[in-house]
Amino acid sequence: MYLKVKIAHTRLLRIIKEEIIIALKEADELEDTGFFDAPDTGYGVGEDIGEEKIQDLFDEAKDIAVRYYSSPVYKARVINSRIVTNEKEFKDFLASLIDEIYEATWKYMPGHENQSHDAEIDYYSSDETYEGRLGKTPKIIVFKNRIAGMTLDQVLQLLVHELSHIETSLISDISVEFGPGVIAFQEELKGLFLTKDTISRMRNKFDDDNEFVSFSQYYLSNLAPDRYRHEEEMRARLTALRVKIDELGEPIESALDFAKKNNYSNIRDRYGDFPAQFLIAVDYTKNLSLISDKIDKVASVVTGDTRRVSVG
Repeated sequence: MYLKVKIAHTRLLRIIKEEIIIALKEADELEDTGFFDAPDTGYGVGEDIGEEKIQDLFDEAKDIAVRYYSSPVYKARVINSRIVTNEKEFKDFLASLIDEIYEATWKYMPGHENQSHDAEIDYYSSDETYEGRLGKTPKIIVFKNRIAGMTLDQVLQLLVHELSHIETSLISDISVEFGPGVIAFQEELKGLFLTKDTISRMRNKFDDDNEFVSFSQYYLSNLAPDRYRHEEEMRARLTALRVKIDELGEPIESALDFAKKNNYSNIRDRYGDFPAQFLIAVDYTKNLSLISDKIDKVASVVTGDTRRVSVG
């Protein structure tokens, strides 16, 4: 189920870059600009954030994640999807999920020079089953060089994001083994996002070609619909988006409308990094009401409005 397909990183980026350049009809080679380098926020620049502080943030992130998945709206979406069929099955799943979140550990590691992500989770099972994964301890790896310069809030949101992959992995295991037989919410997410054939529609969201190519490389190699973990990665980003719009007191339709009309920098400033990666990837040639209705069916977390979702 969870096959680990490895492609040489440099070869993959070269192929992606060539495809983008052809799409843009540009002859000159465009360099990676370090688009995803941590911003210079004034905290921890050139220094390590202490392990004690990271541990405090990690404990806080666990509590946040557990609150997220204890939401009645999350339960309703999972049951309505038929991934689990009744409240007892959901209660058993939620208990296991909460146990896994609180058992998770973290460690510092140095990142390589061309790394595009700040942290990652090690949560694979050798037999690729739900029970097999529950026998593993989730481990969050935080890359020192990538978080230097981040604010404490940015690190907290990063840790919450990585912990959310515990849920995306487990719910997909259940969906494949005991539910519909496909990756969780695969159908609901189908057709929502730009592909390698349509990614040029994103071009006007960036100030120059270098920024566009840099983001496109990251998106096409990690998040695009043909990537193996596409559904899990986009659901994790949807979790972050739902939490943010709840803080802002606005519906998903407002966020989609804002993202359709604004550039990537403005979207990221308003909603944050992970929500912006979700919003900018949406195919806005489709009707916004249709997009929001499809998104509303995807089980992820929201702590506010429950009017549109009910069990049964």
